[in-house]
Amino acid sequence: MMNFLSKLSLRNSILLVNAILLCAVAAIIFLVIIPSTEEISKMKQNIMKERIDLEQKYEKGLSLKKLSENLKTIEPRMLALNQTFISANRELEFITALEGIAAKNGVSQKISLGKPAATGDKPYKKTPLNIQIQGSYRNAASYLRDLERSNYYINIKSIEMASAGYVQPNSINDGGGGVGATILAETYWR
Repeated sequence: MMNFLSKLSLRNSILLVNAILLCAVAAIIFLVIIPSTEEISKMKQNIMKERIDLEQKYEKGLSLKKLSENLKTIEPRMLALNQTFISANRELEFITALEGIAAKNGVSQKISLGKPAATGDKPYKKTPLNIQIQGSYRNAASYLRDLERSNYYINIKSIEMASAGYVQPNSINDGGGGVGATILAETYWR
């Protein structure tokens, strides 16, 4: 190769060396640098995808943790809510509770349960309830208050009160004469 360069003029030798160096640099650029930059770009895209995926998983983890904490605070309320629904096989317990409220407040009552009606896709059924009570006005008001405070959810639709046309034996002491009331309500059964 030296013999070949010695035969060339100085100008041609410099041009040939520069051409060889230029070809070497071009080969390095096309064979090493460009594929490396493409690989680096692909790696950058993969890293960004992984970062976004990890951030989403982290946010889901935080959301699940918060949901779990909320569930722990709601569970006692859920138990209380479940107690408001009347079990279909515990009808006697419900009626006994109503009779206990009536006895506590010194009123006589007549209970009439209607047929349960399905509520679409809901897990409970609505059952109409008709209660007729008689007693003093104050005792009837106390009965209504205790009925509202009972553990069962009784959705009162209407209350009709009228003078019963008689006087209770203790009416002077308890604040009024006798009244009769008809209570139309709905109860929720499972």
